[in-house]
Amino acid sequence: NIVFLGSDLIWAWTGKMELAEQTTIILPIMAISYSMLAIAMIPYNIAIANGYTKLNNLLGIASLLLTLPGYWLATKSYGSIGAATVFCLVQTLITIVYLYFIDVKFLKTVNFVKIYTTKLLFPLFVSLIIAFGFSLLPSFYLNNRISTLAFIATSVLVTMLVSIIIFIPRSELKNILKLTSQSIKSK
Repeated sequence: NIVFLGSDLIWAWTGKMELAEQTTIILPIMAISYSMLAIAMIPYNIAIANGYTKLNNLLGIASLLLTLPGYWLATKSYGSIGAATVFCLVQTLITIVYLYFIDVKFLKTVNFVKIYTTKLLFPLFVSLIIAFGFSLLPSFYLNNRISTLAFIATSVLVTMLVSIIIFIPRSELKNILKLTSQSIKSK
């Protein structure tokens, strides 16, 4: 949602349209970067929980070898957008490597295509389509920061709900709802 509605979010947060316009280019890159970092946290924690630090150490060293010259060259040529792009590329590569190796080592997934299509690309594609659809809606809310924030919140909620309905198995949803209702009753 930040990829498509980021400048509106910055404006609603700060009230400064000039700042929102200046961040329009870099915000989607940073949103994708931190999304990749968030996705990588799950396999990273699986590795750490199993005492497997070798992959993390190797990726850390490899990322240094990419980022140090990458930041220098990209910043020199393209400024902050170049640095953000290098950060995005490194985080995306780390996420892809983590997903693959941790799935193969601990989750015993052997189908390379299945790992990326079902766990990364298809959910990403669905979420982006929903968020993009919201970005195409008329900007009736732009004159008021509160209504802009409410619109963005609605976009986020709809994106999350549709993603949950599509990607979480029905049996898991039922278990979650059952646990939630039991938790409420016990209070």
